[in-house]
Amino acid sequence: MSSLIEDIKELQKDRRDALKMQLRIDNSCRAKVRRFLGWQADLPEKKRKAISTDAKTIVEGIQKEKPMPDCLKDAAATLASWCLMSREARCPPEACRRDLERRMTKAVMSLPVWPWVEAVKGFGPLGLAIIIGEAGDLSAYANPGKLWKRMGLAVIDGKAQGKRTDKEEAARHGYDPQRRSAFWTITDSLLRQRGPFKDMYDARKAYELARDPEMTKIHAHRRAQRFAGKRLLRDLWTAWRAAGHSFCETQETTADCSPSPTRAVAQTKGTDA
Repeated sequence: MSSLIEDIKELQKDRRDALKMQLRIDNSCRAKVRRFLGWQADLPEKKRKAISTDAKTIVEGIQKEKPMPDCLKDAAATLASWCLMSREARCPPEACRRDLERRMTKAVMSLPVWPWVEAVKGFGPLGLAIIIGEAGDLSAYANPGKLWKRMGLAVIDGKAQGKRTDKEEAARHGYDPQRRSAFWTITDSLLRQRGPFKDMYDARKAYELARDPEMTKIHAHRRAQRFAGKRLLRDLWTAWRAAGHSFCETQETTADCSPSPTRAVAQTKGTDA
């Protein structure tokens, strides 16, 4: 089992690299288009946003062959060759990423926890593979709170875990924005399907808005999504242990790895927000 988990972790590292390649190509293309449209750092924010929106429209219109607004057709004609070259350049890393994801999803279906995952609406093999790829053996975490921290969802010093400039504070937070972003994508998919986690999200969002009438809807959405995501990790951690995964059986260690999900979950109550 440990070799399978290590394989998934390595595949996720490769997947990260492929995604970075795609992102660099995409960002380079959009930057080229923005410059052509007159984007400059000292322009008013409203103007910069308008140019960025037009650049996105041009790139997507050319690369995805969408209808182009009349006001952008001349610019699009000039930039077409560049945008098409960018589309071709991203094909190899995209193909690599898809192959890696295929291998990752196939691998996790052999894990004992897979039947539980399969029954959760909106949570599929790729989501599980990404979590395992980023966190490793979930039974190595003494309680769900430690898994939350690994995935960037903990509360540290009374504040939500995040990027910090102070070295000591940054070390305490141990925040990885890519890992957090990957998990955010998983919860996006989870909440598109009507099920217990979507119901939990809806209830939490309503609670946040009622608790603070001045809170914006987007802020309430993010807090509710974070809440539902933490519950997913908590339940996955419990199911992982209940399915028979054991860190003691897969690692040479003398640590006490006796599963006690009830006690660990009780310790995390009141810190789900």
